[in-house]
Amino acid sequence: MPTILIYFVCLIAALLPLLIVQFALWFAVPRKKTEVTRVLHKFRSGVTPPNSSTSSVDKDGTGNNGGDIERRVDELFNQYFSPKTLLPPATLLTLLYAAGFQLCISFLVMRFFHPTSFPLFSERFLKASPPVMYAFMGVYLFNLGAMIRRTYLSDLNEHVFWGGINRLLLTIGIAVAFSPTPYFQHGAAGSIFFFGIGFLANVLLEIALDRVLRSVGVKRSKSRDDLALRCIKGVDTWKEYRLEEEGIESVQNMATASLFELTVRTHYNARTIMDWIDQSIALSRFSTEHIEIMSDNAISISAIDLAASSPAYKGSDTVSNALAKLLKIDPVLMANTLNSLYEDTYVSELWSRWAEGETTQARSDARD
Repeated sequence: MPTILIYFVCLIAALLPLLIVQFALWFAVPRKKTEVTRVLHKFRSGVTPPNSSTSSVDKDGTGNNGGDIERRVDELFNQYFSPKTLLPPATLLTLLYAAGFQLCISFLVMRFFHPTSFPLFSERFLKASPPVMYAFMGVYLFNLGAMIRRTYLSDLNEHVFWGGINRLLLTIGIAVAFSPTPYFQHGAAGSIFFFGIGFLANVLLEIALDRVLRSVGVKRSKSRDDLALRCIKGVDTWKEYRLEEEGIESVQNMATASLFELTVRTHYNARTIMDWIDQSIALSRFSTEHIEIMSDNAISISAIDLAASSPAYKGSDTVSNALAKLLKIDPVLMANTLNSLYEDTYVSELWSRWAEGETTQARSDARD
């Protein structure tokens, strides 16, 4: 009877990825779809772009009047949140969990019930398996926490499961590599170390790689890195990790990201994403030294605000010249930079959407 209970509990634990997918498809995804459609309607860009006398089709092809928003949302949800997208990685993760729990069950049976034979694992193998089991339980809890959090945030997608598979395999690999080390084989310190690998797998791998490269005398390339996402105000470590799942790994990536797709694929507010893209476009046009000077002088790091200060929009180069003097840039080049922001199609679309969002919010507040 105890063995049956253990098998039942482990079966439910292994099936949790598939159960979470079903819950998301039945409840979380429809709710997210309704909310995303409502929010995007607020930013349907019903006003004419400030540098155009005619309406234009936006970056996502939905049009300024928002008439095709429902169609685009349906297409994206079918692409990113359908069973054929979510079930394959969830099923693979479930199978890996089943193998891990089978190892744990076999060890418990050997330890407490003393069978005479082992159907899947040899006795010698099971006696050497505790480090791997501790690592498995640690990474399982880490992945479970991530899946539950993303579910109640209505932010569950295939990256959660592929990331879980990657972390599971990486953790088990590190555990196998460290298990022969005498220091980690016995005692509480060893158990804690192996259990914690699942939470620190990437850090441990980076440390190990760095030490190996130094031991063989290999130096890493010191080429210029792209601006990190944390240069954007409002993006912390967790938001950076989430955006990297969508392939946005730098400020330059964010500057060209799709507002529509990010709003659908993540749980962040459309206005927040719009602000991040707006900042990123501005950050991409200036050096880090220039950005620091602008911040110290209370100048908004915003492509929209800089475009609104351009000679082409204001009909005067007063602001442009003052900014050029502050940043020690040729006035002609500064004017050209601000004018290029004003003429940039995507900046124009963001400007229009931002204005429409403010108008919609003002109307809502007035009704309330």
